[in-house]
Amino acid sequence: FGAIKSIVPPLEEQEKIADYLDVKCAEIERTIAETVLTIEDYKKYKSTIIYHAVTKGLSEGVELKESGIEWIGKIPEHWNIMPHKYIMSKKKEICTEYGGEDIISLTMNGVVVRDIVNPTGKMPASFDGYQRVYAGNLLLCLFDIDVTPRCVGYIKNDGLTSPAYSQFVMLDNNNPRYYDYLLRMIDDGKHFLHLTKNLRSSLTEENFGAIKSIVPPLEEQEKIADYLDVKCAEIDKLIASKEALVIELEAYKKSVIYEYVTGKKEV
Repeated sequence: FGAIKSIVPPLEEQEKIADYLDVKCAEIERTIAETVLTIEDYKKYKSTIIYHAVTKGLSEGVELKESGIEWIGKIPEHWNIMPHKYIMSKKKEICTEYGGEDIISLTMNGVVVRDIVNPTGKMPASFDGYQRVYAGNLLLCLFDIDVTPRCVGYIKNDGLTSPAYSQFVMLDNNNPRYYDYLLRMIDDGKHFLHLTKNLRSSLTEENFGAIKSIVPPLEEQEKIADYLDVKCAEIDKLIASKEALVIELEAYKKSVIYEYVTGKKEV
């Protein structure tokens, strides 16, 4: 390190540059911090919107009743309560030999098609033995619930995914998009975690099937899902714009430091 050449402005200029950058960088960092707080506020608002819609519905003034489910609270009087096994059923279909199908992954951004040409993250040596998944179903991760960032997603594309995941088909024409939002709300709070009984914080299909959930009328499920699709897209757009601003501010801070410490600009 001692042998690497560096620049040496006159001491007086060094002090002026350092004093200026102390002030300038503090201003930028305050703006970044305020923007990050705004992002968090938007995320909390989104969570509140989802919780209210999936547990209370969209109609004002309806009679409510106790659901008996601590993470749900009160629900409209005319909604039903029943175990998951009567709402959805696990489906597992193994593909013994990979034939070029899309590879599907469960991420914080939902269920996505992976880029296997230029992959990011770990990829297996072969996709033989993966399971087939179908658009319109739900994909759940029922293991490592405590550390998995997102444990549920709505499948939009047919393809293959890890056999470790659980694919669920809706029963009695229940709406998978509604249950995606409901289970995402539950996953955000990790409310199923205390029901797991092993070191890997996992639920078996039977464990999950026995957990009680809420069942609004199908028409309401569809309206709630449609409403949340629009509302969450609006909030996500605002969040994305603020996140882009944070990136711009961080880049601006770097450029300011570079320009003044190298003498491109004078204080």
